[in-house]
Amino acid sequence: MPKAEKKTVTVKSKKKMPSDEYFNRLSKPIKRTDPNKMKSSESFMPELCPKSLELTANREKFHERAEAELVRYKNELKRRENKKNNPPFSFKPTITPTPPDLLEKIKSKGDLYTRLRNDIQERKNKKQQNQKAMEGLFTFKPYITPSNVKVNGTFLERVAADVEKRKKAINIQEQGSNKANHPECTHKPVLSAKTQAIMGTKSNFLDRMTEDLENRVDKQNQIKADLAKPPKIKKYGGKKKWRGSH
Repeated sequence: MPKAEKKTVTVKSKKKMPSDEYFNRLSKPIKRTDPNKMKSSESFMPELCPKSLELTANREKFHERAEAELVRYKNELKRRENKKNNPPFSFKPTITPTPPDLLEKIKSKGDLYTRLRNDIQERKNKKQQNQKAMEGLFTFKPYITPSNVKVNGTFLERVAADVEKRKKAINIQEQGSNKANHPECTHKPVLSAKTQAIMGTKSNFLDRMTEDLENRVDKQNQIKADLAKPPKIKKYGGKKKWRGSH
């Protein structure tokens, strides 16, 4: 199979604004040293070549550019602050205050979780009442004849007992077939070639029943193990969300 091509995803980094400390450091007055004194105390004196001086002749100095950037940054902060305090929305809704009697009623019912718990219980009780009311609408009541048959064990246990019973019966039958055939048993069925071919590709009935029983037992054990695990709680925004059943 051809290998799937890996897709590379590039994430663009957001441009960060310089900090106030950076602009404050740039806006401090510059203490320049007299070049004559520097020449007397220092032996190394770097100088720009004529080409560099020609390229930077019509360009503003570094500190002038930093000062302009500082002014622009402060103006941008003021603009954002004014936009936050004076949003461009003319509609200002008036919220009606909650009446005092309603506030007292809400406080008497407890906090939020207590009210939610009581609401869930009230919904459950209402659901049970609705179910009983629906059951009253059905007048037909079938009569089930009592049976004397006793069922022992679960469905899977009964299937396992039936498989063991069939295996014992086959063993007894095979032991009897080794003896002389009864004179009254003259019928000897012959299977067709097609039937023999089909039976050759599949196991016998008891093997299929045993395999099916094992699969059912494994599935039942898996369901019990899943039900024994604690329920999962979904997280939204880093906080646990409380979920109640209605």
